[in-house]
Amino acid sequence: MIYETYPPRDGMVLLRPSEVRARTGESKSEQYRGINSGSHPPPVKTGPRSARTPDYVVNGYTACKAAGKKWSTSKFLRTLEVEQRI
Repeated sequence: MIYETYPPRDGMVLLRPSEVRARTGESKSEQYRGINSGSHPPPVKTGPRSARTPDYVVNGYTACKAAGKKWSTSKFLRTLEVEQRI
């Protein structure tokens, strides 16, 4: 299996699912329900039995949530692709 990697960023931290829940204030079931429906950022596989979510993705999600806007994984990833091209 091939695991996704992100380009190194200054100060980037990969968060465990429990750390993501602590930052978002959601329960475990809410987190996984949101991942399955696309309304919550999905984790990245970092090994055969581990997954992490980059902190900048969680920060974007919580900013949308605080502003009352709906999170869109595809829109967020497109925005990151544009930023990386610049």
